[in-house]
Amino acid sequence: MNDKPIHVSRENDLKNALVLYGIDYIPDHLAREKELKFIGSIVQSCRNLRSTGSSGFDTCYTASGKTGACIAQTGKIWDVVPCYHLIISAGGVCSEVSGTKLVFESNKANYLRNFTYLAAAPDLYAKLLLLYKSAYRL
Repeated sequence: MNDKPIHVSRENDLKNALVLYGIDYIPDHLAREKELKFIGSIVQSCRNLRSTGSSGFDTCYTASGKTGACIAQTGKIWDVVPCYHLIISAGGVCSEVSGTKLVFESNKANYLRNFTYLAAAPDLYAKLLLLYKSAYRL
């Protein structure tokens, strides 16, 4: 940014981190309950949780260290690929929210599916992944 490399936050304590979260309506009651549990655990663990409505904005803020993490529960491949590369190039970690490696094969299934992603500074990523696994009992 402005001819200087960007870097994810160096914060390692979730209590000091701002987390951005992209949420959409979930028609399945059980899935909605699990996501609400996950969101609740984030709120109890971080400095603040916000939703901007823009995964691109969230990713730029996370990659530049202005926020500690961003999470999106729905995104198309054309939204997630640039976010992934920006976070990785800024020293962060990015995967499906569940921790599964993101795979961007060019095929009809990936074109149609909704991706999730968790992007964060390495220490914060690990802590958020534990919150996810606890909420979803994985």
